[in-house]
Amino acid sequence: MGFFNPSNAAGYAYHPSWLVTQAQLAISNLRRARPITHLPSKRRQVLNLNYTPVIGKKSAKAERLVEFCIGDFAKQTNRICSEDPTYYKDTYIGLVSRIGNTLEFRSSSVSYYGKIQRLVDGRSNFRALVAQNARFPKHLTGWVLLGDSTGHRANLDHGLHFAGVRSTHLREIVLLPIGDRDRYTGPELTSYRTYLQRAWSPWEDKLDAVWWGGAVTGSHWARRDPSTLTRLELLQHFAAHPHRQVVLQPTQNVDERLQAPIPVTQRFKKAHAFSHKCVLLMPGNDAPSGATWYFGGNSVVMMPTPPIEYIHAFELKPWEHFLPVTDIPSILGNLDWVLSHPKDAQDIVRAAHAHFSWLEGPEYLWACNEILSIVSELAL
Repeated sequence: MGFFNPSNAAGYAYHPSWLVTQAQLAISNLRRARPITHLPSKRRQVLNLNYTPVIGKKSAKAERLVEFCIGDFAKQTNRICSEDPTYYKDTYIGLVSRIGNTLEFRSSSVSYYGKIQRLVDGRSNFRALVAQNARFPKHLTGWVLLGDSTGHRANLDHGLHFAGVRSTHLREIVLLPIGDRDRYTGPELTSYRTYLQRAWSPWEDKLDAVWWGGAVTGSHWARRDPSTLTRLELLQHFAAHPHRQVVLQPTQNVDERLQAPIPVTQRFKKAHAFSHKCVLLMPGNDAPSGATWYFGGNSVVMMPTPPIEYIHAFELKPWEHFLPVTDIPSILGNLDWVLSHPKDAQDIVRAAHAHFSWLEGPEYLWACNEILSIVSELAL
């Protein structure tokens, strides 16, 4: 994410209205926090729950989201959280508990940035729920998978586990109906999508091309799920076979792994990405962190579908909300389809906007509360 350029309102990542909203949320969260003196703050952090919960609105779709997130947790043999302190010595595990009118997080020692970032990722999932005034059951206690872990390091014998992303074969892990990093939901998503509209380009002014930008992560998919196209494979192909309608902006140097160099940029403008008719959303180490801003633009999203589940993928359907990518030829084939079917392509963009706007509304908020309530009862 870059710094906002006041000469270009559709410039880098942050617009003043977005910064104001984030500052307000940060101040609100700080007011809800209280210090813990007997452990370092990086190891134990607390959020106060001194607010009136927003109940939301029940619907059939909200009930489907509840079922999607709870997955197969009810079938798990041991559902009660062990609270074993030796377990969360693992870098990727934290513990969340409601204690009185507070929500407390504990983790292993966090002595360097990587561990701190993973703790922040896990805590920010629950902080986002606090920011939208979610209802936390009084007996909530569970493990939180941190960072880019999709559940492979979890030992389910220790009971209830929450995660922002999970593998499709680990559905005993409860999927949090929230996102971290740039994966916004609820009121934060409303503000972010409003900001992103400033970076849109009129369809008729867009380039007849597909754009991708980002770090070269996620190479493990070549081993874990060979059918998933990786970012490195994408760069390797178009470094060897450049195409005038494929624009790539990697943010790290991978020349030693490519047959030909590709220019590296430290940051890119979202307005530049949205100046192309298609944007390519590639999985990183887990769910793509840019999901909300890609779908918040007015370009057609193309993406592979690795075997993972996360909130933004709920009922997200190929050829209705995005164009599926299975290999390199499918990227160019999708682009040809978009250029020859402009009306249908723009209908896909509008359907994607409607899909994501649901994650801002009262039905979504009801589902968040219901997930926490059901899971807490099952874990008693």
